Amino acid sequence: MGRDLLGKGLRDVRVAVVGWTLGLSAYATLLLAAYPSVRDNEALAAYVESLPEQMLAFFGGADLTTVGGYFQAELFSYLPALLAVFTVGKAIASTVGEEESGAMDLVLAQPVPRWQVFASRFGSLAIATTLIATGLAVTLAVGGAIVGIAGANIVALAAWCYLGALLALVFGAATMAVGALASSRRAPLVVGAALAAGTFLVDGIARLVDQLDPYHQANPYHWYALTNPVAGEVSWWGLGGLLDCRTCFA
Repeated sequence: MGRDLLGKGLRDVRVAVVGWTLGLSAYATLLLAAYPSVRDNEALAAYVESLPEQMLAFFGGADLTTVGGYFQAELFSYLPALLAVFTVGKAIASTVGEEESGAMDLVLAQPVPRWQVFASRFGSLAIATTLIATGLAVTLAVGGAIVGIAGANIVALAAWCYLGALLALVFGAATMAVGALASSRRAPLVVGAALAAGTFLVDGIARLVDQLDPYHQANPYHWYALTNPVAGEVSWWGLGGLLDCRTCFA
């Protein structure tokens, strides 16, 4: 029964997975095509250096003329927020949405524990999100090799895709938990959207306002930003915080 539930969950999102993969891959292709001209643009490098520190801090202090800085500013700074649209939406559809359509009643009528139903729902969501991240990683790998990005940086960019997917799943998990308890779409939608958008904005503002630093330390976006695969910066503390979703909302 568990495999059947997992398979059904994957079938329900297969069209969305293909659409999201194609959309993100197309955007990544445009970024890859533009990267060589950005990399060799001395005027742009001088312009970036002239920007106020506060503005650079909001975007993580990225240097657009480097591989890591370019893709951080143009893709990975907000990839989790983009993927959160997918994870939050599908989390709502697989809980409250199925209750409203009556499909959940048929599932719960079967001899299967409720925890297993929702575990399979989250499992299908995790697999689907990983597939989208894999499609994006493959696009960056193939395109990166074409435009002359070093192999080590290509591997790091691919790892960054999965890191973004991990944070998006944190938002999806919170939404699904609320959706399992709620009787309408409003509560999980508000929670999911508030977490995804709110943590992103707070993370950016906290880089400029020292008074927000205590709250910044508990922000899952901050944990995500602690790791920069291209620069070789890996925070096991940050990754541990994302993997243990409970700590994000304690």
